[in-house]
Amino acid sequence: MRVSSGVDGLDEILNGGYVKGRAYLIRGEPGCGKTTLGLHFLIDGVGRDEDSN
Repeated sequence: MRVSSGVDGLDEILNGGYVKGRAYLIRGEPGCGKTTLGLHFLIDGVGRDEDSN
């Protein structure tokens, strides 16, 4: 099962989103958008009324 990243283009690259239950490391230089990506993921989950399970 896949979980949306909250970013349509990224979900397309990931073939539908992150694989549920797996850990992912997002890395990059300062200012490249890591925090913004995390916030999109969280906001999308809240909008879908998801819990932490």
